Order: sequence, then structure tokens, then C-alpha cells
Amino acid sequence: MNKVKQLLNSSDFWLQTAFLVSTAAVLGSLFLSQAMNLLPCELCWWQRVFMFPLPIILGVALWRKDFSVYYYGLPLVVIGLFIAAYHYSIQMIPQVADTCGASALSCIERQIDILGFITIPLGSLLAFLVVGFCLVMLKKTATRA
Repeated sequence: MNKVKQLLNSSDFWLQTAFLVSTAAVLGSLFLSQAMNLLPCELCWWQRVFMFPLPIILGVALWRKDFSVYYYGLPLVVIGLFIAAYHYSIQMIPQVADTCGASALSCIERQIDILGFITIPLGSLLAFLVVGFCLVMLKKTATRA
């Protein structure tokens, strides 16, 4: 139990977890578009804009042991989180928005729908939430050290 507590109080643990989750999100997004040929809608592109830089930023911070990455990583996470939450809400409640942008693919369309609520924007939302939580915990543990 002491080792778990020690691990959760480690800045390295939170930075590594944020890096791994953001990397998995980017690779998952690329897999869906390149291997499964699912075209991203306009809101998906915007979520990518805010997720794709994170593995690079977090990877450099991990390499340099820069625990202040919270200050420049969290704004990307928060903006991406709001876009993902909006995207997920218009998929779950289509009456909120008729369409999204001028792209051929509507943001309301569910290209993946598992159990009626697991969609691509939900995955993005969860990834942003986890990375954001890790960065908040990183800030908390780094200031204790």
C-alpha cells in the first residue's frame, strides 16, 4: 500500500501517464482515419488540433523532467475538452445542432456507435479528461516536492 501511495505522489508517474494517454489518443485517431478509412468531421479536426501536439510537448517535458508543463499543456487540454464535450452532446442530442460546418461529413453522424453511447467523440472526451487530470495531479505533486 505504501508503494502505491508513493507512486501516486510521484510527478514522474503523472507526466508519464499523461504522455502515454495522449500518445494512445493520437495513434487511435490516426488508426481510425488511416486504417479504417473513417473520415474526420470538422469538430474531429479541431479536437486533433489540440490533441496532436500533446505527445510532443509532454514527451519533451518527460525527457527534460520539466514538471511545469502543466502551464502550457493544460490550456490545450481544456479547449480540446470543451470541443469534445460539445461534439459528444450534439451526437447524443441531435436537436442541439442541425449540422456542423460546411464539410461533407456531418458532426452528428456516429461513425462508431457501441451500446448506443460509445462514440469517437466520447473517446476524445475521456482522453482529454484523463490527460487534464494527470496534469492537475502533476502540478499538485510537483509543488509538494
